[in-house]
Amino acid sequence: MCLMLNPVEGAAGTGLWSTAYEPLLVDAPPGAETGVLFVHAPGENRTGGNYLFAGLARAMAAEGMLAARFDLAGCGESLREPEFEVWEAQVADALDLLATRAGLRRVHVVARGAGAALLPAASRSVAWPRVAGLRVALSPPLPRTLLDLLDLLDLGGHVDDSGEVTVRGVPSGALAACWAAAGVEPNLIGGLSLPTAALRACAAGLARPAWDVEAGAATQPFRVPERIVVTEADPLLRLQAARIALAALLTRRLSQGES
Repeated sequence: MCLMLNPVEGAAGTGLWSTAYEPLLVDAPPGAETGVLFVHAPGENRTGGNYLFAGLARAMAAEGMLAARFDLAGCGESLREPEFEVWEAQVADALDLLATRAGLRRVHVVARGAGAALLPAASRSVAWPRVAGLRVALSPPLPRTLLDLLDLLDLGGHVDDSGEVTVRGVPSGALAACWAAAGVEPNLIGGLSLPTAALRACAAGLARPAWDVEAGAATQPFRVPERIVVTEADPLLRLQAARIALAALLTRRLSQGES
């Protein structure tokens, strides 16, 4: 099933594609052979903080690449329970749908913050061996950062006896810095609920980099040889100039594929 929203002849059509988990929002230019799947950080949504993923999707589509994004379970509009295993299944399911339904020859995966822990799930897609593109991590945190975040949440009384994190109020200080490093805007997460088990699984998934390219701030500890530096220090790319630079550099790199 595909619900077309405001299709424009000769331009990218935006539609919702049904998947086994959550709807996939797709910007599909006519004749696209390359696709990009965006994976947000747990705690934000498919639009991305400061409209990061919405802007990147439009930039990719304008260059002839299909761009797809979805809400991780428990985030955004999703009503599912947030579980790391479900997030992994969502990534693999979305890749299979893009490969089979859109007939793409190559699909790249771009994940932000702690969402980079889900990049290994791409290889679980049945179609991945055929369409495997680049895996890109946007400002991925170190595993220790997520563990520090959990410690601070526990000390601040944000974790209940069942291991559920519920953010109360607007984080500040070290807690806000940890959330930002994880890829989530601290000012927008009041009331957020996530299981500590999911965050610990993200920390474990970040222990060994499973990405080809890393993009972000010059001050972050890059862990793979290929890097794209777009800002001095802000992992969330709050400045519009940084987001525009990322869109241009990332579009150019993904257009090149693996060359």
